[in-house]
Amino acid sequence: MGQLAIVVTVDQQGALASGQLAGNIYLIDNNKHAGSTSEGTEDLVTHIEGSQIMNWLVLGLDLQGPAVTLENVCGEAVEKGIMVPQQFESPELGAGLGLWWGATVDSSEKEQSYSYTLKFKIGDKPMSYDGQIVVKKGFSNVPSKPCGAHKK
Repeated sequence: MGQLAIVVTVDQQGALASGQLAGNIYLIDNNKHAGSTSEGTEDLVTHIEGSQIMNWLVLGLDLQGPAVTLENVCGEAVEKGIMVPQQFESPELGAGLGLWWGATVDSSEKEQSYSYTLKFKIGDKPMSYDGQIVVKKGFSNVPSKPCGAHKK
C-alpha cells in the first residue's frame, strides 16, 4: 500500500462566522478503492487496509483569508496506539511554512472503527474536527520474494 493522503479543505470565513467547522470542512482521501466513504463531505470515513502512512493536507478556500493550520492529531485512535501522529517540516520550505501532519496506522486483527480528532487554528481561533477511520487487516509490508530473487 502507498501513502494515504487526506485533503482537508476549510471554508475559513464560514467557520469563523458560525464558530464551528461543521458545515465548513470537506475531506477527500485517495483510498476510495479500499472502501472509504462520504468523499468530499465532513463525514469522510477513511478505510485503511493493513499498515499505512496517513498525511493530512490542509487548504483554506479563501486564499486571502485567515490561515488554517493543523495544530494536533489526537483522540481515540491515538490513545489506543492504532494511530501514531507526528508533525513534519518540509526542508524545501523551512521556517514553519512547510509543516504538515502524518501518522502511521497499524493494522488490527479484525475490522474496527476508531475516531480521531484534528485540532485546527483558523486565524487565532481554535476549532476541532472529529474524523473516523476503519482499519482492516489484509496487507503485509513483507515482500513476497527477497531482493534479487526475480528471474531474468
